[in-house]
Amino acid sequence: MQTHTVFFWLKSGVSEKEISTFQTELKKLIQVEPVNKAYLGQAARTEIRPVVDHSFHYSITLLFNNIEDHNAYQDHPSHHEFIEKCSPIWEKVIVYDSEIILNH
Repeated sequence: MQTHTVFFWLKSGVSEKEISTFQTELKKLIQVEPVNKAYLGQAARTEIRPVVDHSFHYSITLLFNNIEDHNAYQDHPSHHEFIEKCSPIWEKVIVYDSEIILNH
C-alpha cells in the first residue's frame, strides 16, 4: 500500500473565490480512480510544540493499493487539471510518498 500526502501553503491575499475553487478541486481529487481512501484536512489546532508544523493551509492524503495505482493517479487527467487550475493559488507544496510497511 502507498500513501501520497501533500501539504499546501496558499499565497498571501488569495480571494475567497480562489479558496473556494481550491477546495472544490481538492474534493474532486479524492474521487479519482484508483484512489483507495482519501483524507482532506487543514492544520489542526493542536498544542504548539517545536516538532509540530502548523504553517500549512491544506493537506490531502491519498491511499493506493500499490505503486502502479499511485503512478496511474499521477498521470490522471483530473490530477493534471487540478495542477493547472490551482497552481496559481499556492505558494508552496511539499509531497511525502510512503510505502506502508505495517498496517495495524
